[in-house]
Amino acid sequence: MTILIWGIANQKFEVKRCHEFIMDYYGDWFPKLPKYKAFNKRIHLLADAFKALAGVLLGRLGALKRPISKRLRRFALPLD
Repeated sequence: MTILIWGIANQKFEVKRCHEFIMDYYGDWFPKLPKYKAFNKRIHLLADAFKALAGVLLGRLGALKRPISKRLRRFALPLD
């Protein structure tokens, strides 16, 4: 999962391009990285995990879009 996210962060938006990028530049770091066909199968098995991660990240992004004053109210301390 991390490898695919790192590939996307490096403008590799297709699974095959991501795999090639990791093999070319980080192959020494991942000596047990499977060939593309097995890698692709594993990525597809993680589809539900990616959906859950996207939901969490988008939820947090939505929270960041609220005005700063509304976000800070949660941390306001009473001035008694």
